[in-house]
Amino acid sequence: MKVSILVPVYNAEKYIERCAVSLFGQTYGDIEFVFVNDCSTDRGIDILKSVAKRYPARCGSVKIVSHEANRGVAAARNTLLDNATGEYLLWVDADDFINTYAVETLVRKAENMGADIVCFGTVVISALGTTKLPLQVEYSSEKLIVSLLANRIPTALWGKLMKRSLLIDNHIAFIDGLNLGEDLLVLVKAAYFAKIIANDDTALYYYDKTNDQSITHVFSIEKTFERSDMVVKILDEIDCFLSGKLDVNKFIVSRKLDAYLSMIYCCLLKKDRSGYEKIRLKISELNIKDIKTSRSRFYKFFLLCDNYFINLCWAYMMHFLRFVLMKFDVVMKGIKAAII
Repeated sequence: MKVSILVPVYNAEKYIERCAVSLFGQTYGDIEFVFVNDCSTDRGIDILKSVAKRYPARCGSVKIVSHEANRGVAAARNTLLDNATGEYLLWVDADDFINTYAVETLVRKAENMGADIVCFGTVVISALGTTKLPLQVEYSSEKLIVSLLANRIPTALWGKLMKRSLLIDNHIAFIDGLNLGEDLLVLVKAAYFAKIIANDDTALYYYDKTNDQSITHVFSIEKTFERSDMVVKILDEIDCFLSGKLDVNKFIVSRKLDAYLSMIYCCLLKKDRSGYEKIRLKISELNIKDIKTSRSRFYKFFLLCDNYFINLCWAYMMHFLRFVLMKFDVVMKGIKAAII
């Protein structure tokens, strides 16, 4: 059984060697490695090529495809999919890595279960240490979709081995330009068409949250608003796809509410009262009765108070606390590095 490992690469110089070593050193034999260089401006691709030379038996199975212009992670994932030929796909981010026996373990599980998708254990690496993410025991298509939308398991492509035919035969692709939440849309569609979903609780994937430059870590008012808007668009796509198939409205509304609260926060920091009012109107159009948001109590204040000026003061207080916590995090990282 041939497995394609797919890795989008953009400015991953600090992490790519660790990632590549974990991939090329797999105990399983029949693997192709596909990397897409989305116009990196660092030495990441040179380092990747250098690592590949250490594994001469793997060199013939390595593809590096380069975009002529930076197109974003969604387009990079489509290029990866276009260049994959394996029966199964394993998605890995360039700043993460996998256990040496990951592919062998997952192929065995897929073969034994006849699975279309295999979900597996993940370890999160943060400045404070490592944590293993919980994994539910069994899935049906419906249960997996609900678990994804309810944020009970990571809504990321990593941590799942999947049949390539699930995506190809059902014309599932990523939407260019929507570079946050792109994983969720594809996973929901793939889960819907999957007949057998299995899991292996073994921790095989290592998700590194210490990359302060990743798209989910860099905070700016404009980028945060843009990313939240992307999430809403992805949720609209999911809602349209599942309409008449599966009733998951409360989960979609909950995630939309999370995104809208982030957008309100950004509008207040920009003193954009017009944008603030538009987002409040969109929230009023949602049926949020008995709907829970995963946002902190700070954000929930925006739902309790409809006074623009009070919310403006509240948002700036939140922003100050964010700044203090970021400084504290930097200090903690420095202390930990000194101790090590």
